[in-house]
Amino acid sequence: MASLGSQRVRGMEIGATGYLMENWQIFTGYTYLDNRTTASANANEVGKRIFNVPTHSFSLWSTYETPWNVQVGFGAQYVGHRQLTAANTGLEADASLLIDAMVAYHVTENVDLRLNGYNLTNEFYIANAHAGGAHYVPGPGRSALLTASFKF
Repeated sequence: MASLGSQRVRGMEIGATGYLMENWQIFTGYTYLDNRTTASANANEVGKRIFNVPTHSFSLWSTYETPWNVQVGFGAQYVGHRQLTAANTGLEADASLLIDAMVAYHVTENVDLRLNGYNLTNEFYIANAHAGGAHYVPGPGRSALLTASFKF
């Protein structure tokens, strides 16, 4: 069967996890992706960036355990701009920065209540796109989720 094309992604990912202080934990990561279409049945696509793949992305999440049985957390996720068509016709998804937060209360050793807030700045962003660029899926707006967890 004949190949219709090929793509190449070269890059790197680096991450770090650890404690800044005894009760303060951090998780962070950065990704760089140099992505190109190397062969295609459509000559306009050759040498262009792969659609829906950002060159840069970064994430950060941090939690702190307070002395009052409460854990707080804060996070950010950055996704760089992405092409929305395989031929890079100029249709792009803008870069986005999403901010999340969390607070958890340790009711007992076996019961936790947790409130997560997502996309706190209510940023509009494109979560996913399809090859033609005519159809995309927006990411969810500001939202919150209250959960209870029980350990047996």
